[in-house]
Amino acid sequence: MSIEPEVPYDTSLPDEDPGTWRDPVILPDLNAMRISGYNDGISKSGFRESSQPDRIPDDYWILPPNVTVADILGHQRSRVDAIRARTNTYISFNDEKHQMDIWGEPSEIIKTKEFFNELIQTLPRHEDKKKQPSWGKAEKELTGKAKLKKERREAKKALEKSFQGLPIVPQPYISSFAIPDFSLPIPKLVGEKESFLNTIRAECKCYMWYEERLNIIRISGQNEEAVKKASARIRNWYLKCSRRPRPCSLRLVSQPSKNLMVSFRALPQGFMTYCYADPDTEKTMLEKQRLVEPIQTGHLRMLENLIELDDHQPKTKPENTLSESVATLDKHNREAIQRALDEGLESLRLFDWEIRLKVRFGQICLVDYPSKKRLFSIEELSGKIFPDPKFYSVLAPCIGKTRENMDRLFEYLSTNCEEYSDSPRTSFAIEALQYPTCASPPTSRRTDGPPKARGDPWRTTVTASFTSDGRVGLWNCLAECEDLVTISCVNLESEYSWETKLEYARRLPTEVNTPHSMFVSKLRLSAQNRLVLVSVPEYAPKIVTQKTKWVYGWGKYVVEVGRDEIWDISRVNRSDLALPLDLGMTEPHRVFYKVSLYKEEWRNRFSENLNLKIGEAPRWTTSDFLASETEDAHLLMEIAKQFANILTKEVPVYWAGNNNQASLF
Repeated sequence: MSIEPEVPYDTSLPDEDPGTWRDPVILPDLNAMRISGYNDGISKSGFRESSQPDRIPDDYWILPPNVTVADILGHQRSRVDAIRARTNTYISFNDEKHQMDIWGEPSEIIKTKEFFNELIQTLPRHEDKKKQPSWGKAEKELTGKAKLKKERREAKKALEKSFQGLPIVPQPYISSFAIPDFSLPIPKLVGEKESFLNTIRAECKCYMWYEERLNIIRISGQNEEAVKKASARIRNWYLKCSRRPRPCSLRLVSQPSKNLMVSFRALPQGFMTYCYADPDTEKTMLEKQRLVEPIQTGHLRMLENLIELDDHQPKTKPENTLSESVATLDKHNREAIQRALDEGLESLRLFDWEIRLKVRFGQICLVDYPSKKRLFSIEELSGKIFPDPKFYSVLAPCIGKTRENMDRLFEYLSTNCEEYSDSPRTSFAIEALQYPTCASPPTSRRTDGPPKARGDPWRTTVTASFTSDGRVGLWNCLAECEDLVTISCVNLESEYSWETKLEYARRLPTEVNTPHSMFVSKLRLSAQNRLVLVSVPEYAPKIVTQKTKWVYGWGKYVVEVGRDEIWDISRVNRSDLALPLDLGMTEPHRVFYKVSLYKEEWRNRFSENLNLKIGEAPRWTTSDFLASETEDAHLLMEIAKQFANILTKEVPVYWAGNNNQASLF
């Protein structure tokens, strides 16, 4: 039996086109062609994208079930080109497998996956809309340990409540706090429903009540020490409620060793302004602001006749003899510093705020100053110009723009000081506009009505450090940052002047449902040790500063040499605000070095204020800063002057290489 076909192939005919054998109605098997490598670049429409690699994907990233392709690639996949340029890889969404196919180098693919993981963190969380059961579950019976814990908690509440109101029986120990006047409203002192008093009552186990007729608060209890403690706490609480921080600004001239005149010179070419500003504002600052420039001079000898020219021992005083007012400048400065710091520290002592005290070095930059184009004497400068309320100056902290400017200082510190084991330290400061809490989502369009006005956003500063694996470590968020006491001192015989600042700020809570907490939780470090920002609602970062600090022990003081790298977010090109922003892809808009000085004891003392309860006071007093064997206003001045002289010797001014001659006026 023959197995030849009834209609044999005609070998004389030409070969058919291999692409015409299939029925054109049948669509290509995209999955099979993808696996075989034939269809790497074919889209859903059946056409190949010209730029897609002609091979199987190098890797892939699977989208979570609750994430859509629009969440990642944007509406109509508008972000594809931006993501490709950002990650330096080629990506294409695989609709059949709900995954992102990736082509590129292995290191770039890892970065791309991290980018996608960061991107999904920015997406709003979709609440589970499943219907809740109408019947609640029966409460589980508490274990022995949990039951005991609950009983103790209830007993504590009962004990606290037992001290509210008047005592049922007379108490053996009685005290009172007489309120000086009626300027402070009593509800502000005792709190809503006496919440402040209740805290002191419970912690001191004393009875406390207010007698309106005598304007007095009575305290009674079974323990003498407890009554004394409660009396002290209500007194401290009254002082805190009635006090306000007392700001003060001193502008001083360090006592020179010889007579000098002073001029106001224009800022030299290459000078860095005291604060970051956009280019137009910075240009205006450079044109209008001035530096103090000393000019050596002396007293002219007044001769009554020509015979005195041959007198080898003139009766007039020597040329460099200082006037009485100039010769007592240090004494005047010491008294002014003592008074300003004493009042400032005491006004802050009872507040649970972040407090800092630090000495900084740089050039005193004149912002508002007399427009007269002439020379001024030290007497005029210290007695008339600097104390004038219209006069305004600030410290420009930049002492170097490059590491080369600082090499000699680092060499001096390495030789004469002891570097800390964790030096250098790196942290990030993010200045932002935000609301303190997240907006409440509307529950019903009919009942809620129009949204309530929330007022102006707050100016805050988040400071964060990172662990070795690139995750956020310690951080805080500060608001209402203020300079309470500013003491700037011009040193006419040194290239560098100094400034002492006493600052305070309020710490915002770090609950998870706040904009700053959401923002910090998404912060990451890139492989280049740069910050990666992720946008969150109601938090708008403005300025980011990467701070690197080399820390040295210099006797009883700590010297910090800092490098600040500043990014202005408004000047960073961003094609899509929803995408994470890697600052490693943008050069800093300003880089400079600075130097500061402080005592570790200052930070330890101020740390007590962060945990103060109602009416509590820290252990430190103003005497610790101003009236001890190792700390007072005179020692502060001498240490600042001594280190300013070291900087003059080791750090030449960074604009000296420009060889420019700025005008005196």
